[in-house]
Amino acid sequence: MMRPISLSVLGLLMIAGASSANYDELTRELEAFEPKPYLLSSPGANAASTQNTASDERFEQEVQALKELKAAYAAAFKYPSAEKSFYLPTKHQGTEAELIGTSDEAATAAISGSLALSTLDTLVFTRNRGIRSAAQRRLAALESISQVTHLDEILRSYSVFTESVMTGIGPAKGKDTIRNKFPFPATLALKGRVAAREVDIAHENFEITVRDAITKARTAWWNLLYIRRATEVTSETLALLHRMESVATVIYESGKTSFQDVIRIRVKRETLAEKLVTYLEKEKNLHALLLQTVDLPIGTQVGALDIDDAILPTTGLTNEATLGKIAQSDRQELKRMRAMIYKMESMIEMSATMIIPPFTLGFSFYDDQPVLQTGTGAMKSTFATTTTASMGAGLPKMPWYGVGDAYLNETRRKLSALQNSLVDAETKTATMVRMAWFELDLAGREFELFDAKLIELTRAALDVSLTGYEAGKATFADVIGSYTGWLQTSLALERHRADYGIAVARLEQVVGTRLSELNTTKSDGNMDGER
Repeated sequence: MMRPISLSVLGLLMIAGASSANYDELTRELEAFEPKPYLLSSPGANAASTQNTASDERFEQEVQALKELKAAYAAAFKYPSAEKSFYLPTKHQGTEAELIGTSDEAATAAISGSLALSTLDTLVFTRNRGIRSAAQRRLAALESISQVTHLDEILRSYSVFTESVMTGIGPAKGKDTIRNKFPFPATLALKGRVAAREVDIAHENFEITVRDAITKARTAWWNLLYIRRATEVTSETLALLHRMESVATVIYESGKTSFQDVIRIRVKRETLAEKLVTYLEKEKNLHALLLQTVDLPIGTQVGALDIDDAILPTTGLTNEATLGKIAQSDRQELKRMRAMIYKMESMIEMSATMIIPPFTLGFSFYDDQPVLQTGTGAMKSTFATTTTASMGAGLPKMPWYGVGDAYLNETRRKLSALQNSLVDAETKTATMVRMAWFELDLAGREFELFDAKLIELTRAALDVSLTGYEAGKATFADVIGSYTGWLQTSLALERHRADYGIAVARLEQVVGTRLSELNTTKSDGNMDGER
């Protein structure tokens, strides 16, 4: 009875050994299995591989284009052109500008010497803190171009390290799902446009800061010139009044006039002396303003003002219509708004590219899974079998939902508002040019009137009345009237001179271009030739 059982156990053990050998051989065969070449090199797989390679090449091209764009901007900022800048130091001022921009001693020597407008412009451009801040913000905006590719590089690296792995039979092969692809080249180019417009906006802000700082400094320079000239005229008038008081005292002592004449002269003299003190205090205020614009400490000596290179009313200017056209193209605020519009248009296009579904719903898209999707053992269908509007994680679930997306609607509304604001700003610019031109024309005509005619007439009237009063042939009222007329005319002459210089600076501020750069000076020097 025991013998049959032993034979049976022995037979089972022999069968188990054979089965184990067959299993090991089967395992080795399965591990060594590779899909047929026609499965691995299917047209779809080749197309996907080609598409990936082309995408990588386009991405690298866009990255290189962005690098070249940043380099071009950096070169333009380092070596700016006079045509695109409101102000640049001239070539012969290059070394001087670098010196006074870095040395407080050189800047102090420059402002304490003969201070011309050209020297003041250089001081402001190289030392003004607001201009330096705007320059740093412009460089900061330039760095945004480099940041454009950072997110895309991270996403591409993430897609490489987290791509799906086919865990079926055969060697493991990576899977790059087309639904998870990010539209790198298209959106990268659009993001590059947005970053470039940010740099353009920062550059226009820099130019606005330069323009306004120079205009402010020039206005203070002309007002300081007026205060100093007014101080000279008032001091000269005081000297004349001292002389007249001596004459009136002698005449009073001779009994030919009353003591009231002497009192009136003293009242007039004391009034002018007090006004002279006011002028001196105003001069200190203007000194402080000038020193602030060039970043020098309060109390630094401001030298004599050199008006040899200042724009005087005898210099011809282009006509109003031409200036209006120049302002529409060169005014920095308009250029900044146009850059903002272009930036917003690129943002809308980029958002639409990333949010709005494409024209095809992608039912013919399939993944690079040749083994799992072919043959009778396929785990899922090659093509989509259900209708869906989604094309990836985070994208809209309804077809064309992105068209009505709240963010896009908001941005489109802002774009429309900005476009209307641009038209309004262009209209206001035309009005500002008209007003600035009127102020310039008025100041120029009044200066010519006082300089060519009135100042000589009032001086002659003063000399005649003073001589007549000493001889007893003119009344005291005539003398006082002549003094007052000459003083007022002299002050008005200096005021109109300064007003003309300020009007030129403000017209340049409105137009956005230095008038001296327009090369439109008339050879005959007649200001009325083109009015």
